Amino acid sequence: KKGGIETIVIDGVEPNPSVETVLKGAQAMRDFQPDWIVAIGGGSAIDAAKVMWCFYEHPGLAFEDIITPGSMPSLRNKARFVAVPSTSGTASEITAFSVITDTAKHIKYPIVAADMVPDLAILDPALPAAMPPAVTANTGMDVMCHAVEAVASTASTSFTDPYALEAIKLVFANLATAYASPKDMTARFNMHNASA
Repeated sequence: KKGGIETIVIDGVEPNPSVETVLKGAQAMRDFQPDWIVAIGGGSAIDAAKVMWCFYEHPGLAFEDIITPGSMPSLRNKARFVAVPSTSGTASEITAFSVITDTAKHIKYPIVAADMVPDLAILDPALPAAMPPAVTANTGMDVMCHAVEAVASTASTSFTDPYALEAIKLVFANLATAYASPKDMTARFNMHNASA
């Protein structure tokens, strides 16, 4: 408001965001016509906002039109995208991935498109400092799982391994502190970096 920017809030994204939530959010975006979309929250909120963005820019699409790899149309025709994670877990703020759940079919769909990588990611350690200890532990173990999977992946390379190994080191060195001392900004910063 101080900068003269008009905004709306689209909230109510559930864990494992549904197709219905995405379509509802996209309609709110079409009504408002934003030129920037700022996704603030955990991986579910950021994942949902990415696909809302797609349907905002391409209202004629059906969900089935984007679930095949390579089928996502180009984005940035109407808006740019900023991601601000409030948890240190999925790194959705820097990836080309989104996972959306079709609740009618009981299927989670991984949606992959390079255009969904946010234009800007803001990693503020003060945001995850508000997480309850159980969420800190769960999302921190999510970071560990992703890092171990990256090392074990058949697609790993000498370029990706150093990032994965550093993430593992950061989790071992900081997760217990972030859990026990939620306001420790060094631990929070390091967990955010490990996730990214």
